[in-house]
Amino acid sequence: ERYLSEQTKGRKTLDEVLREYQKIKRQYQDKMDQYENLTSICKRLTELLENRINDWRTKRRQICRKTKHLFRMCLRRKGHHGSLEFDHKEGTLDITVQLAGRASENDSAEQTVHSLSGGERSFSTVSLLLALWDSMETPFVAMDEFDVFMDQVMRQKSTEMLMEAAEVYKDRQFIFITPQSLDAIEEVPDEIKIIKM
Repeated sequence: ERYLSEQTKGRKTLDEVLREYQKIKRQYQDKMDQYENLTSICKRLTELLENRINDWRTKRRQICRKTKHLFRMCLRRKGHHGSLEFDHKEGTLDITVQLAGRASENDSAEQTVHSLSGGERSFSTVSLLLALWDSMETPFVAMDEFDVFMDQVMRQKSTEMLMEAAEVYKDRQFIFITPQSLDAIEEVPDEIKIIKM
């Protein structure tokens, strides 16, 4: 008996071992349940993120398509043609413009904005901004010397286009600053205030 007690001294009984085993098994199962829950949450979050990225790409394509269309429409007001090429991988925008009356049979006469004259570049910039504003939701829009280098005809057409935009987007405040005379503008809507200094 003394020998047995010395041999079992400090050792756990079978009941104690079973209880400890059951306790560790429950802890293990709790951790596995937590792991499975977290795995399920991560999988769901990944799916949601992929859906958001796909929705964002779809929205980006729609905005690009609409911006291209509106840019062409603005240029047509002056008889020009043009295109926008968005390269999302490179993060670039290529703008080409074909001026009215400059195309020949052998030459498309498309030019990048860098090769346009100052007034043509200013008009193209106003057209691009008008196209972009449709997709932007800013409370304020300000432009300084938007008509720089423009001749009188281009200046009048640009100013009319900007005033039309101000009428369409009544929930925004527009501020256009120009050192040029606006006397050629015939009709000014009541909502638009021209301040001369």
